[in-house]
Amino acid sequence: ERETSISRGLEALEAKAQSANMCAQRLLLIPAEAKNAGGVSHQIDVQKELLETESWRLLSVDPTAVIKPSLVQLKDQFLREWQQQQDAKIEAEDAAQKRDEEKQERTEELHRLKEIMQQQELEEKRLREEHARELEEINKQCKQYTERLNAGRATDGKSVVQSRGELASLQQKYDDFMNTSKAELRELDACLSSELDVLTDHKMRIEQQLQELGEHLRGKVATLRDYDCSA
Repeated sequence: ERETSISRGLEALEAKAQSANMCAQRLLLIPAEAKNAGGVSHQIDVQKELLETESWRLLSVDPTAVIKPSLVQLKDQFLREWQQQQDAKIEAEDAAQKRDEEKQERTEELHRLKEIMQQQELEEKRLREEHARELEEINKQCKQYTERLNAGRATDGKSVVQSRGELASLQQKYDDFMNTSKAELRELDACLSSELDVLTDHKMRIEQQLQELGEHLRGKVATLRDYDCSA
C-alpha cells in the first residue's frame, strides 16, 4: 500500500513537472539556449532513482531557487515592454491626432484661399468686361467726333476747331483709361500671383507633414510588430 501511494505521488509529480515544462517552453525558458533562459536549464525532471538515497534531489531543478526568480524577472520584463508599447501607441495616437488637426486647419485655410482667388477671378472678369464696355463707348464717341470733324471741314471752320478740341480731350480720356486699366490689371495679377504662391506653399507643407506622419506611424507599427513576434 505504501509503494502504491508513493507510485501515485510520483505520477502526480511527473504530471505537474511536465505541465510546468510546457509552460516554461512557451515562455522561451526551455531549452537553456532559449531567448529568456539566460543559459540556465529550467526543465524539471523527476529523478526517481534518487528517491531512496537523495530525496531532496528528487527534482532536477529547484523551482523556488531557479524557476520562480526567472518568472518574476520575465514578468517584469513583459510589463516594461508592454508599458513601452502603450507609451508608443499613445504617442502615435497623439501625433496622428495633432497631424489631423493641423491637416484640418490647413484644409480650411486652403479652402479660404481658393474662395479668395475665385472672388478675385470674378472681379478680374468684371473689370475686363467693364473696361471692354467703356472702351467700346470711347471708340464709338471717337468715331462720332471724327465724322463730325470731317463734316465740319467742309462747312464751318469754328466747328472744326471745336471738334478737334473735343477729339483731343476724348483722346486724353482714352489714354488715361488705358493706363488706369493696365495698372489695375497689373495689380490684380500681382495679387493673384501672391495668393497662388501662398496656396502652393501650404500644399507643400501639408504633403511634407503627411509624409513625416506616415514615416512616424510606420516606425511605431514596426515596433509593435516586433513586440508581437517576440511575445
